[in-house]
Amino acid sequence: MKGIANYVFGFVLLLGLFDLIHFVPFSIGINFSIFKIHLIPFIFLLIFYLLNRQNINEKIRNFNEPSASEELSHKNSQIEFFKIKFQNLSETEIDQKLKEDLVPEAMEALKILKNNLTAKNTK
Repeated sequence: MKGIANYVFGFVLLLGLFDLIHFVPFSIGINFSIFKIHLIPFIFLLIFYLLNRQNINEKIRNFNEPSASEELSHKNSQIEFFKIKFQNLSETEIDQKLKEDLVPEAMEALKILKNNLTAKNTK
């Protein structure tokens, strides 16, 4: 609940900073050609940032990074791609490919295909 309150408070301060909402009946700010920055919300936003600096910086750094589920999904799709690409290889060709320097997803696909071939040969 505290995390949501921080997001809401920060958002409200940003709205006040750019004159979209008013906290006081008077206005102290800096006018630019298109917009005005109000000093009272700016001061509170600065204090808010200083108190939550670590969390805010972490959120900014991680903004464009994919989540763990996205990374897992991408890895699985890469493995499936390599399984399709290598599906017609014989067991000896798979062994030769395993000795090569390939990306981890290709190696994983080759290991899966080799296990499948070994399981078929033992039946």
